[in-house]
Amino acid sequence: MTAVDRDGVRYPRSFEIYRLEALGDDPYLTIDEARAQYEQGRGLTVVPDEQPPGWSIHASPKAYRFTVTFHSRAKKMIRKLSWEQVDGMLFCRRSIDRFYPAGEQQLPLVDVVTVTQDFSADGLLNVTVSAPDSEDEFHQAEGIPTDGLRLPVPVFGEWHPLLEASRPAELERAGAEAITSAREYAAHVVATGDPRGTAPTEARSGWRIPADAEQVLRSVDAIVANESANGDVPVIVRGGARIVPLAMQADPTTSGLDPREERHRMELLAASIRDACDQRGGQSIRFDLEQVGDGTVAAYAAALRAAGAAQAHWWVFDSAHGAALVRTGSADDGDLALALHLVPPGWVYRRRSQSAPATGEIDVRWTWSDLVAAAERRRATAGAAEQNEKDSQS
Repeated sequence: MTAVDRDGVRYPRSFEIYRLEALGDDPYLTIDEARAQYEQGRGLTVVPDEQPPGWSIHASPKAYRFTVTFHSRAKKMIRKLSWEQVDGMLFCRRSIDRFYPAGEQQLPLVDVVTVTQDFSADGLLNVTVSAPDSEDEFHQAEGIPTDGLRLPVPVFGEWHPLLEASRPAELERAGAEAITSAREYAAHVVATGDPRGTAPTEARSGWRIPADAEQVLRSVDAIVANESANGDVPVIVRGGARIVPLAMQADPTTSGLDPREERHRMELLAASIRDACDQRGGQSIRFDLEQVGDGTVAAYAAALRAAGAAQAHWWVFDSAHGAALVRTGSADDGDLALALHLVPPGWVYRRRSQSAPATGEIDVRWTWSDLVAAAERRRATAGAAEQNEKDSQS
């Protein structure tokens, strides 16, 4: 049977994602081969019968994951969407839109602007704008309509609904207006819901740090160098530990937010922070919360247990600074929280461990009140620094 189906699509055996070409002497599956592969739950690539292909679908039906990518005539990625199964339907978890201020002939990822949207099934949206000329921008909105983000899992050959739900908006994506276009697009998608403020206000509303992983790590660098950190990054000092709160779950009895989605958002944030820390301190190591003994590692483990830690991963950045990414609480109980602890290396690394501190000396517990107070101090410090800078220039 022909390798082109009735809707003019093909199924590459192997697909090169940069040249957008099917590979091999016999590059395309027949329709019967593609159908069998899909119905067996094996991965399948779908492309239109055109050169270069304007889009591609990478389907993993067994895992209910579909990635839809749109390409320009210059073979540049302009949009990518990730769809996953939620409650028996496909749900769009993430979209990435790219813009090319220097034109589409530029080298890959040089001066590229991206607008990344992370969607939650309970209507919460995180948007990050990354541009080469400025700090990343982070926005959050709630009450986002989700009907257009849900689709039935496609049967073989019925790709049209998935494509139509994924199509990129008509935007200025290349040239001098691309950065402005990206920021206006981000503002538009945030405005489809109710924009959330960046400061922690009420415990029942929950909170998430208004920064991406790289911004958090840049602030960590400033903190360990005793310099001023990003004004949006609060720090709680607990003896030898400096705690950077990252997220706190909203009260599920009053927020209307789904605990499963809260857990998903926390896991997504934790993964991004862990990846960024891996770039600085090497592959993370899972911290054994149950360890006991006389050294500082055991004392820190006891402090983590007292704080309700459920999981922790650690790094040693240099001879004076260690770090631990700590998740406490439970989404089902409504007290899930995430924080990055900046600690002496001897608290996490047994080869640096020292004599145990006095009982109760290590305390890494923190509350909503601690978060609010730390955020207010950080904003006041940042505001004073900004005013000093203005005064020095006048």
